[in-house]
Amino acid sequence: MNHVRVTELADRGLAIDARDWPLAPWFALILAVLGAPLTVWSVIEGQLIEGGGGLVLCAFAGLCAVLGLKHRRRVEILPARGEGEVTRVRSREGIGPFRREFEHALKSGATARVLPFERPAGAPELSDRGADLVVEQDGLRVHVARCVGAGWDELETVRARIAAVLP
Repeated sequence: MNHVRVTELADRGLAIDARDWPLAPWFALILAVLGAPLTVWSVIEGQLIEGGGGLVLCAFAGLCAVLGLKHRRRVEILPARGEGEVTRVRSREGIGPFRREFEHALKSGATARVLPFERPAGAPELSDRGADLVVEQDGLRVHVARCVGAGWDELETVRARIAAVLP
């Protein structure tokens, strides 16, 4: 499953589109298609049990829609174009009306790292536990992507492309 898509920008920059829950919008659609008619039918027929089931399906559809919309991001890494300029990282953070854009300047020494999720004490070692892809420099950490499950090794490929652009 492709959680992360990287596209090249005109000025040698990169645009990284990441989705933490890539299947959530599809689950939302399926649950809404099943739950809405069931709820309407149960109201018309006066069937309370089926109505409750329809509302539960609609509630899960709403949850999946929120996960699909909230947990995605677009990060642009724009390299320095000339002498005296710095590499910039631009993205958004927050949700809904509180969503705002930010831009950080990166000087030399910035790194892109894949950070595997912590393993709790006593838990078995799992190769598919997942990881975060971050860009770091001097206390600044920009979360680029998160991948949970067996496909998290794709983050290493994206990390290599980002590292080629960083100063």
